[in-house]
Amino acid sequence: MMYDVCVRAADYIIGLGKYELDSLMAMLKLSYAYFNYSQDLGCFDSTWLNAVNLIIATVQAQQNGTEEEGDNNPYMFERVTPVATDTLMLSGRGAPANHTGEILTHF
Repeated sequence: MMYDVCVRAADYIIGLGKYELDSLMAMLKLSYAYFNYSQDLGCFDSTWLNAVNLIIATVQAQQNGTEEEGDNNPYMFERVTPVATDTLMLSGRGAPANHTGEILTHF
């Protein structure tokens, strides 16, 4: 049996707690394509802007090394599974990483 064990805010409903950079970038790519096709600005409201700000904050937070995060890692993912590549080591924190300016993404 598999289940996700994630640390996240209680007011969010998340189907799967894996953080993947391409999923965040897909929203920006779709927004760009929608506007280029329609020239419609109607959906680019405060909700959309809040989503973009969350994407930027996530990317910035994931540029930190594990030493900078300490016990305040903004992203953890742990799954009970017999497949080692389907979960993160070190209690969901993932492999240690130095600060390089690159965006840390485990999956």
